[in-house]
Amino acid sequence: MAGLSWEEGSKEVVLIAEVSRSPECPRDGGYFEGFVMSVPEGRITAHYTMVETVKRWRKILSRHLLEDRALVKENPHKNGK
Repeated sequence: MAGLSWEEGSKEVVLIAEVSRSPECPRDGGYFEGFVMSVPEGRITAHYTMVETVKRWRKILSRHLLEDRALVKENPHKNGK
């Protein structure tokens, strides 16, 4: 889990949840999704699939996450999507 960006000033934070690439997670390693959390309320207000997350925040995603996206795109059977 990592913070990606602030939105609505600092009322919302964009979080990324990623399954790390490892021998323990060979099928889903590299897959991630995005979440928007309301800071004042402390609750998730939006959820984005990997594809939606890349479309929405491509310009600020790390190279690592974009490489993960490319890997999953090349091997869609990897994560069952």
